[in-house]
Amino acid sequence: MANIPLRNYQRNIEEMIAGGNIDNALSACQTILEKFPKNFHTYQILGKAFLENQQLDLADRVFDLVLN
Repeated sequence: MANIPLRNYQRNIEEMIAGGNIDNALSACQTILEKFPKNFHTYQILGKAFLENQQLDLADRVFDLVLN
């Protein structure tokens, strides 16, 4: 991960998802979560990426985690 503010990096990930670049978005989310494992917003983005990738079971698990 480059030296950019976390919020900017998360916006970049959301743009990846909107552009259909789901695999890179998932990888970027994992990179953030390795360093910040409790980052709520990244889990939301991860769930959205799973939804866009039709991985509904994984999206469900992530969103359950967010809600708890």
